[in-house]
Amino acid sequence: MSSHSDVYVAFRTQIFEALDAEAIQSLSQLEVENQIRTAVDLLANSYERPVTAMMKSSLVKSMMDELFGLGPIQPLVDDPSITDILVNGPSEVFYERAGKLSKSDIRFVNEEQVLSIAKQIAARVGRR
Repeated sequence: MSSHSDVYVAFRTQIFEALDAEAIQSLSQLEVENQIRTAVDLLANSYERPVTAMMKSSLVKSMMDELFGLGPIQPLVDDPSITDILVNGPSEVFYERAGKLSKSDIRFVNEEQVLSIAKQIAARVGRR
């Protein structure tokens, strides 16, 4: 795993365990983002390796994408040139652009994250 992935998994675990789902629903996205940013800053100060400002910003964005979007595939969803996204597992993410299928460097944290995102997508279209 890359250094960024290690940090993301460590911070994500601690922050998501501390989050109160009901409280999140009563807050605006900006308020949640500010709370996550504060938590990332606190965790970064006591982390075993230095965490750059750019990495902190990336961690906050990734967590916000997971809470309010489709997690690691949100950047692909936001790209209007991408016409299809295929997820075959945590490290097998493909996308179609201009009729050409390409493998992405996007990785999910684990199989549970893949299933959670799949359930979100299914719920949005009235499926289970």
